[in-house]
Amino acid sequence: MYLESNKFVLYECESAMKGFTKQYAVDGRPGIDATSFLNAVRPLVFDLLERNRRIKVNLVLWCTMERVSIITGDVITQDIHFDSWTEVNLEATDVNELYNNAVEKMMESMAIFLMGESGWKFVAVQKLEVNTVQYEPLKGSSYIPLSKYLADKKAVINLKNEDNQCFKWCLARALNPVEKNPKRVTKELRKQAEELNWNGITFPVTLNEIDKFERNNTDLSVNVFGYEGSMKRFVYPLRISKHERKDVVDLLLISNDSTNHYCLINNLSSLLSSQVTKSKEYRLFCRRCLNGFRSKEALDKHKRYCNQHASVRPEMPEPGMKLTFKNHRRSLRVPFIVYADFESFIEPIHTSRPDPNTSYTKQYQNTRLVPSATT
Repeated sequence: MYLESNKFVLYECESAMKGFTKQYAVDGRPGIDATSFLNAVRPLVFDLLERNRRIKVNLVLWCTMERVSIITGDVITQDIHFDSWTEVNLEATDVNELYNNAVEKMMESMAIFLMGESGWKFVAVQKLEVNTVQYEPLKGSSYIPLSKYLADKKAVINLKNEDNQCFKWCLARALNPVEKNPKRVTKELRKQAEELNWNGITFPVTLNEIDKFERNNTDLSVNVFGYEGSMKRFVYPLRISKHERKDVVDLLLISNDSTNHYCLINNLSSLLSSQVTKSKEYRLFCRRCLNGFRSKEALDKHKRYCNQHASVRPEMPEPGMKLTFKNHRRSLRVPFIVYADFESFIEPIHTSRPDPNTSYTKQYQNTRLVPSATT
């Protein structure tokens, strides 16, 4: 079924906190299935998301469902909602991919509902809601001194910029290392930075804008790590590149009460070693899970599996906290398990010819249920 988007209207229905959060909606119509409706309103949602960047957004599809009560025979009607994941929409976000992901999640939720709740049937789409909230992503800005712990590692180059372009100077220094005064933003470094493609990049650079930078510079992969330095001192992945390219640059994003700042990691092994082992032996680290390996062969073997998953941030217990196992019943061996259902056999019925002058019910099949069980 083809439906024109101009037959539908997307309107703002709610707003709160001086526009910090908003809700938009597109009303459905009788006789339209969910897939056709979502395809028809796609241009309307596209236009909204293209005009509203730096927001978190999720979509909610409301549908009318009905089923017949086995006990009373009454028709039960109910409006059910199916939610998408909440995603971030920034300048570098592919709106087409965002909408496709949302549709896939909502339709999957509907399919699970129809299979899991016996007897429910789709009747109509009530509406599609688009919920938005303003979002300020992490971004590197002006200079912040390193903590003593990080400085003592001698694994991080903290360029002393006086502007909000620390990301640019880190990338330029990574590709043009020097022995003397690597922290200085020199005239030469500024020239070297212009050899990279900064098309469409705004400063300070957010984590999500790095996708656009990588598209502009196809020989570069950029990874960003965060640092927790209050109670627990550990480094964790914030943004791991989807690409493994010729040049790999690792950045550390540090922060204080007012700003964030990118630094260049020039020795990842030295930075990470103390948080995973007491040994001073050099290790190669998986950037996605921060596990260390003694050889490149072992790391490559591990990455074949680890690269299929998202990067992880370790959560350590508080000092003095005790961890105990409570679900002892889950460790007991189950003696047996039974799955039971019924199989039906359709048997023909042979009867005499009914009298056409009187009302009658013609029975021609009989259903016999046979229990079936597997142990």
